[in-house]
Amino acid sequence: MASSEQEKQEFEDLYCRYAPVVERFAMALVKDASVAEDICQNVFLNLWNRRRNLPGKDNISAYLFASTRNAVADWFRRYAKAPSLSLEDAGIAGLLGSEVSGDMARSEMMEAVNRCMGKMPLKRREVFLLSRAKGLKNAEIASLMGLSEKAVEYHISRALADLRKILGGL
Repeated sequence: MASSEQEKQEFEDLYCRYAPVVERFAMALVKDASVAEDICQNVFLNLWNRRRNLPGKDNISAYLFASTRNAVADWFRRYAKAPSLSLEDAGIAGLLGSEVSGDMARSEMMEAVNRCMGKMPLKRREVFLLSRAKGLKNAEIASLMGLSEKAVEYHISRALADLRKILGGL
């Protein structure tokens, strides 16, 4: 048991020392605080899961920065593959209170929606896309992503709130 407690304490010390630096590094690359925070958490989660068979434990900072760089690259690959939604697919038309008229207004609105979707934390965007674009029920999304139904509801409501905020300015 002592080694387990020692591992936890060493990890905690490592986290306290490097997490702010890793998060700033991720933030410099992705330009989004919530995404940078998610990436940082995932890097440290992976570090904890691989703690017993890590190559080069003596240079942990290089390992953390390489892991962060790779996580950011993964995020950009996923972000680039994120499907675009139509107003109807996204459930946006109902948020507006009236029909969108004209191709220009529709085009501007879709640009704003896609920008907003790009700024959402990855998990929120994934939940929202599964709900609106794929038409999955909350229970299906929860099962697929390993979340509770309440978490799925939270992510969907936050995504809709983000979209309302962006669309209110148009």
